[in-house]
Amino acid sequence: MANIGYILLSNDPDSNYLQACDGDTTDHWFLEKASFQLVRPLKRPKFLEALEVLQRGDTFSISMASVFNANPSGTLEALQDLKRKGVAVMFVPEGFALSSSLGKAYLATLGSLAQLEHMVRCSRL
Repeated sequence: MANIGYILLSNDPDSNYLQACDGDTTDHWFLEKASFQLVRPLKRPKFLEALEVLQRGDTFSISMASVFNANPSGTLEALQDLKRKGVAVMFVPEGFALSSSLGKAYLATLGSLAQLEHMVRCSRL
């Protein structure tokens, strides 16, 4: 069982260093450029590389929950893919896993936001 990490690199090297230090038990990091911040996780090259490496029983340590904030439905889709794959997801600085009660509340909130996003989009048509 491996612990794989994912960081969306910012323009601040100190921030990147601190994010990496937060995951000091991580076996390998996938570092994504900040230019992908507004791109859905399942369209980001390094995120897709990490998905290919991750196996059932592995832990996927994400540098911070805000890595996915650009799109609630895209975030939910990516996290559900990880869950189906049998990968444990941990948001390092926030200190919660998706399997925890806080993680389940986070997923439920994302689901509600994705539904709201869809309804707003449909009402504009």
